[in-house]
Amino acid sequence: MDIKKLKLFKYQDLSPRQKEAYNYHKLAAILADYGYTCVKLFDDWNGADFIAVSVSNDSVLRIQLKARFAFQKKYLGKGLFIAFPIDGKWYICDHDYLVEEYESKKPSKFQIASWTEKGSIHTDNPNHLELSICKQLNILP
Repeated sequence: MDIKKLKLFKYQDLSPRQKEAYNYHKLAAILADYGYTCVKLFDDWNGADFIAVSVSNDSVLRIQLKARFAFQKKYLGKGLFIAFPIDGKWYICDHDYLVEEYESKKPSKFQIASWTEKGSIHTDNPNHLELSICKQLNILP
């Protein structure tokens, strides 16, 4: 194969599994710049899609990867970080703290069916409040 013939693809043309693999590799590359080695988990171990291990200290991040701003009841109390892109920038937030901050600023959201019945809140287009919470809690600079 001639390397000059590689062509970029469109993210939206990928299947859901391909998008997850793509997002994992994009985020793993970013975390490598901060001294983390990432290991993909194939069975969502305790809610984590992958772990990121620091090469310089004992830090281990258990990360649930999402394609958009999201959090879920099933991840509460598991010591997880949630990671997602917004407008090309990656955010990694402590999942439980994200839920806590969001609930303190928008308690009415926790009365809607998506939370009370399905146990999740997510959006492709975070509003100003959601974006400001993400910026405040993001562990990436």
